Amino acid sequence: MSLDATGSASGPARRRGRPPKLIPEEVDALVKLVRENPVLSLDDTVASFRRQCGITLSTPTIRKYLLAAGFHFHRQRPSLELLGVEGAVEATPAVKHYGYGAAHRDPGDLVRYPCGLTESEWEQVQRLFDPPGRTGRPEKYPRRQMLDACIYVLRSGCSWRMLPKDFPAWPAVYKTFRRWLARGLFEAMYDELRILWRTRQHRAAHPTAAV
Repeated sequence: MSLDATGSASGPARRRGRPPKLIPEEVDALVKLVRENPVLSLDDTVASFRRQCGITLSTPTIRKYLLAAGFHFHRQRPSLELLGVEGAVEATPAVKHYGYGAAHRDPGDLVRYPCGLTESEWEQVQRLFDPPGRTGRPEKYPRRQMLDACIYVLRSGCSWRMLPKDFPAWPAVYKTFRRWLARGLFEAMYDELRILWRTRQHRAAHPTAAV
């Protein structure tokens, strides 16, 4: 190391930043592993590389190294020949769209707000909020009306005191909301309505994809 005209030390520049996860030899081992097993998913590649080299990397890191090495990623769909179907012609599957559409828009009616439950929806969840054979003092307000009032506040975001006058008194609605919330009835209602919606769309009642 030597001193320059300003008196500062000069020498080889230090490399700044985070050191690389893999050394060149380990990158070569990763590339070789992928070339020998081109159909492995990223998760399987991570597991195989960990078994082979004893190094655990995340899937984004593996992807970054493979992209730098010139690899390209694409989805593979099993052909009919691999499935044992001979002489069949593969058809391009129709694209399904599950976005927000006209079927999701509920205009309501003369007595029901757009966020209120429809007749079929109320039939699906009535046993949760108004079970048959319920005993005790009769309710002052119908259960469905109380539920629609709770949903109105949750959907519109208004304060309880600004609940429209055609609903029951807001203190009664708020008290009922707190009781139903503690019992987990709103989560149960969501599950029931999700099943109803998926059935209407001719889909499985419960999602099969992991989150």
